[in-house]
Parts: sequence; C-alpha cells; structure tokens
Amino acid sequence: MKPQKYAVKLYMLAESASGYIWNFKVYSGISQPASDTVLDLVEQLEGYGYRLYMDNYYISVSLCQTLFEQKVFVCGTLRLARGAPKDLQQLSKKKQNMKYDEIQERHNNNVIVLLWKDKRIVNMVSTFHDARTLQKEVNTKKKGQNGRFHRVMKTIHKPLMVEDYNQHMGGVDHYDQMVQYYPLLRRTYKWTRKFMFYLIQMAIFNSYALYKMYALTPRKMALLEYMEHIIEKLLTFTQDEWPASGVPIYHAPDVPNPRPPYQPRSRVATPASTAATLATTAATLATTAATPSTTAATLATTAATLATTAATLATTAATPSTTAATLATITTTLATTATTLATTATTLTTTAATPGPSAIPAAARRRHEGGDAPRNKHPRIVIDDNLRLNQALQHNPERIPDKRRLHYHLCYCRNVRFRHKLYVPGV
Repeated sequence: MKPQKYAVKLYMLAESASGYIWNFKVYSGISQPASDTVLDLVEQLEGYGYRLYMDNYYISVSLCQTLFEQKVFVCGTLRLARGAPKDLQQLSKKKQNMKYDEIQERHNNNVIVLLWKDKRIVNMVSTFHDARTLQKEVNTKKKGQNGRFHRVMKTIHKPLMVEDYNQHMGGVDHYDQMVQYYPLLRRTYKWTRKFMFYLIQMAIFNSYALYKMYALTPRKMALLEYMEHIIEKLLTFTQDEWPASGVPIYHAPDVPNPRPPYQPRSRVATPASTAATLATTAATLATTAATPSTTAATLATTAATLATTAATLATTAATPSTTAATLATITTTLATTATTLATTATTLTTTAATPGPSAIPAAARRRHEGGDAPRNKHPRIVIDDNLRLNQALQHNPERIPDKRRLHYHLCYCRNVRFRHKLYVPGV
C-alpha cells in the first residue's frame, strides 16, 4: 500500500493487550518535543505505577528519569545520542567490537541502558528491568561443508528487557489492524467530516475491546457482528431503553414516509384532459395574437377553432354514453390537430424572430437577400444583431461609436470558413 500524501497525524496511547485507545493527541503542525507529547498523553496516569512501552521516536534518558519520578515506568528502544553513555555510543559505531549474543549495559539513576548483539546491535532502555537474560531456542541458518545452508536450532541468551518489549509493544498496531477490517472512512471533500468518522470508528472499537474483556456471555461476538448489532440498536432506539439522566435526549419521531405512493402514468389521453390542454393552448395563442409582430388574423382564427374543439370535447367527456368508435375518431382528430399546432407554433416563432425590413441597413439587407455575392470561395453568412445592439447602446450612450465599424468574427466548422459580419450603426 502506498503511503498517503495528505493525512492527519495522531499520537496515541493504547493498552497493549486489547488495543484500547486510552488517549490521543492531534498533531497541529506546531513543533513540539516528543517528550512533551508523551507527558501530555500520560498526565492522567501519573502515580499509579503503569508501565509504558515506546519506540525510539519518543524516548530519551531524561524522559525516563522524569516519568520515573512520576511513578510511570518506561521500557523501549533508544537512540544512543539521546543521553546514552559515551562509551556505549562509541561501541555501537564499531559493530565488530561486539560478538554475537554479547550484552553491554550501564546504570544511571534507576535507568539502565543495554546493548545486545543479535543480527545487529539492539539499543534498549528501561526503568523497571535489569540485565537478566533468558535462554531461548531459535531456528538459524548454518552453512554446511557442501556450501549449502541448512537450518539448525541454536540456544541464545536473550535479555528479558527485549522479550518483554516485543510482547507488549503492539497495542497501537493491533488497533490499526482491527479498524482496517471494516473501515468507516470514505472519500470526502472536508477533512473534518473524515476525521469525525474516524473518531466514531475509534469509539466503536473501544467499546468492542471492553466488551471482549468484561462480557459475561459464553460466546462473544466477532467485530462485524458487533458492529451490525450496534447499527440495529441505533435504528430501533427508543428513549425508554435508557435510564433517566436529567438531560433530555432528542431523537427523530416515528413519522410515516413523506413520499406519496407511486401512481403509473396513463398512456391513453382522456377527452377531458385533452380538452383542458387545448383550452390552455387557445388562451396562450389568443394572448400571442395581440403582439404586433405576428399575424393577428391567423392566430385569432386558430384560437377560435381551438376553443370550439375544446368545448366539443368537454361536452363529449361529460356525456357518459360516448362509444369507443367516437373516442377513437376524436383521438385521431386530436393527433392531427396537435401536428398542425406544432407546425403553426414553429412558423410563428420564426416570424416573431425575424426583424422588420426597416431595422436592417440597406447594404446588410442586400447581402441578406442574396445580392453582393462574396468574392472569395468561402460562403459568407451575415448575422445582423442591430436590434439587440441598439437596445444595449441606449442604456450606455457614451459607448456609441462615432463612425460605422465592422467587427469580423472568424470561426471554423467542419473545415469550412464562415465570416460573420456584425454592423454597428454610427451616430
């Protein structure tokens, strides 16, 4: 898995056996010593004799002494430059000076620094261990007489400090492994929303860790089953299931679904609905007929015809004895009328969009009507927008040009060049 380019950094204090997150701190970008971060995380654990296991990113000899005074005992790996004795620092630089399974240790004010040579030198520090070791059988490789390697069992003297560290230094790793099984994180545009989901996931895992430790049931649920159980309980939550705490708990009331039931659309138009539609169209056309830029006589005649048809259809729809043959004839007539209305509407739209001859200059009108053929081989299209330009220039008289200007706009459409001329009238 590739490392994330952008992320929120957290410092966590976890219980070693279960991975329970006791405390955490968000890195805010302010430079702070790692020792101060540790002191902030264990502030509420001081004086109880807890044992704290850390890696070499946080630990130092001075931090171990400070925590020992606060009755918090420390064990972990150490960077020798952070307070280790000078002779041990020189010894670790020359690896050939130490033999395999050799141990070197120094004491200083209840703090022990230990070097153990395994495959490489391991640097350890602790405030509750000594230099005692335990014998352990390990499986190693040994080169035989034929030049091949074969596995053999070998007895080593492993420091008890190292064994204890390897056994307990896995709380945060265990938590990270468990939350990756069923993650709640999703891609979001807000980092705060993603961080909120992470906190919810942390709370779920902490509750699951407590459930695994203290549940009295003979069979304990797995993590997925436990999460599904939480979801089911939240969906069926009622206030009666919780004891009274003095603080009111508000939740969504049980209301029916506000969405109306689905009703399939009828595929056959009824005469009554068609009559209402035609009456609305007739009223619209009658309003359009009052516009001076349209043919009033044609629109008035069409509106009267539609009104008569609408009245006939309304009467037919009100008569319950209408036969199926009459309805079929009416449906055919309505389809023909709809086609005629669509053609009429297209014609009226074109007529209304065409400006009058007085608004176009003489030169532009000649080009528009086919005169003054272009001299080049490319077809020329003239678009006149004088009506819109005049309306715009009336609001800004200071922008009216002093003489006639031509603005050429070139465009390419399917490898054919068109020249659009826009005529701006002078004063």
